[in-house]
Amino acid sequence: MFVARLCRLDPSWEARGDALLARFGMTGERDTVGNALSKGMRQKTLIAATVLAGTPVLLLDEPMIGLDPRGQRELREMLAELRAAGTALMISTHQLESAEALSDRIIMLNHGRVVASGTVEELRADHAGSLEDIFLDLTGT
Repeated sequence: MFVARLCRLDPSWEARGDALLARFGMTGERDTVGNALSKGMRQKTLIAATVLAGTPVLLLDEPMIGLDPRGQRELREMLAELRAAGTALMISTHQLESAEALSDRIIMLNHGRVVASGTVEELRADHAGSLEDIFLDLTGT
């Protein structure tokens, strides 16, 4: 409700909100206050609220943290659907497998500096191995 009012969403937000809660298996927690939710449930609530706003660009920082495997899968599927529908996604993550599955382009940072940038194919053309191997080679860690 907070996001709907803040973003001045049309009245259809409630049906979309219910669908998001159902998708994340949180229908029973609809009226639960945030501090009574587990870390994973709070993460799902934040993601649902972010998606509910319907912005053309989503910026997510470590969205998989705190989610159980089912929640991670659901989030990956949802992000793929949003991406296919034209939503731009910017995701900051240390989970390189998720980054590879969801990304058109990857930017690798080390101490706040870009050490590599490009598509997965471009990165692999310039460096051997998985994204993890590439990151570890470039950062020396």
